[in-house]
Amino acid sequence: MAESTAYARRGFTGGAVQTTLASGITAGATSMDLVDASTWATADDNGPFRITITDGTTEEEVEATTVSGNTISSMTRGVGGTSAAAWASGVTVKLTSSVRDYDEANKWVNELSGAATAANVALVADAANSLAGVSFAASRVMARLASGDLKAATPAEIVTLLQGTELAGYIFATVANDSAYVATGEGTTSATFTDLATAGPAVTVTTGTKALVIIAGQIQNDTISQQPQMGFAVSGATTLAADATRALTLYMATANVHIEASYAYIVEGLTAGSNTFTAKYAATGGTATFQERRISVVNMGS
Repeated sequence: MAESTAYARRGFTGGAVQTTLASGITAGATSMDLVDASTWATADDNGPFRITITDGTTEEEVEATTVSGNTISSMTRGVGGTSAAAWASGVTVKLTSSVRDYDEANKWVNELSGAATAANVALVADAANSLAGVSFAASRVMARLASGDLKAATPAEIVTLLQGTELAGYIFATVANDSAYVATGEGTTSATFTDLATAGPAVTVTTGTKALVIIAGQIQNDTISQQPQMGFAVSGATTLAADATRALTLYMATANVHIEASYAYIVEGLTAGSNTFTAKYAATGGTATFQERRISVVNMGS
């Protein structure tokens, strides 16, 4: 068996006394009888164990998994760069270690020393089963965490920190977001969602399957007891029509009064990719007018 980088646990036992072959074996044998294997605990539950057979001038390394009485079985011959050979009764047999045992320890020593190269470095495992370092000192978020002062950050600071790339792939994915604004005041009498003369505003964001959409504006209706609505449609990777269940809806108890309002909605079930979110408008009666229109979208991943 060639030396492996899989780092599966091997079997060991303390006090395993060196012994000899009770009878000769061929180069192709997969089991052997020892004079005394009573101190050799089986490695069935701990992985294979390594054996060295030697006559004092040459040696062969063997990997095995089973000890039953004085019989060693399930052997793989000629491992560790040695060759399978025929051995006579009486040659020395001893339980030994292998290159793999030292490689495993060295691997993680190297990983640790290679990733933690400075003070205040946090170690994070990646998909390749290796370690990477994230510096507390270099990262504003990590520095806050290290000092216990994240709670002192302002909301604007936290948003800026979470949008940074220093932790991408470790704790937070980079936050994709955008916003747009149309100042023009325009109206509609449409009972179904439509564009105004100046369409939008609209933003295009690369999203996962969820996004937070925030719409806002100054809204009025020239007829009382009506419900002007500002919603949004999604196009691109996802096709989603504007709908009253995802819209900012106002009840106008007084005609021709401007009300400034906003509404936030988490859209789920998006198709991941480039999605365009466009504000749409409707009126249940009379003319609904919208100005200072805004739409903001934040990717929330999947």
